[in-house]
Amino acid sequence: MKVLAKIDSNSAVKKIEKKDNIFSSKKLVNNIELLHLSYFLFKVEIKLKSKIIIQHICIDGLSGEYAFVQKEHLKFTNESDEHTKLILTESQASKIAKSAITAMLMVQKGKGANLVSIDIKLISLIKYPYWIGYYKRKNGFDFEVVDAVNGKKQGAKMKPVFVKLIMQ
Repeated sequence: MKVLAKIDSNSAVKKIEKKDNIFSSKKLVNNIELLHLSYFLFKVEIKLKSKIIIQHICIDGLSGEYAFVQKEHLKFTNESDEHTKLILTESQASKIAKSAITAMLMVQKGKGANLVSIDIKLISLIKYPYWIGYYKRKNGFDFEVVDAVNGKKQGAKMKPVFVKLIMQ
């Protein structure tokens, strides 16, 4: 399944070219392309003594970075084309998801969270869209990435993931 992009290329260029702060230099995007990163989409059922929490989490198939998602806010198409080459297996992604959920519970509920169980189920392998804008720097080229669904710029933590994606 492929997630539909809501942000167009012009909006993505504006986000990339906008100065982040007074010390950042102006960027002029030379080229922009829409790329899709493959994610494992899991449904997680967290059973506490007092209630059940349903959460969705995506694990990228290249580096294992994760993001909690609200699946109901995503629009899918059944277009089927090749997924990016996956480095992680479903089992590895599931372990990362469980670890991320456990960490989230510790932060939100504290060590005394009355956890009974965590059930993780793979819903699908999805392709999530990102705009990648390339621009010239003093000594070469660089790029920035904008989420094509919510329009947020991606930070330094995700940059190595996109380098792997571009190099495929």
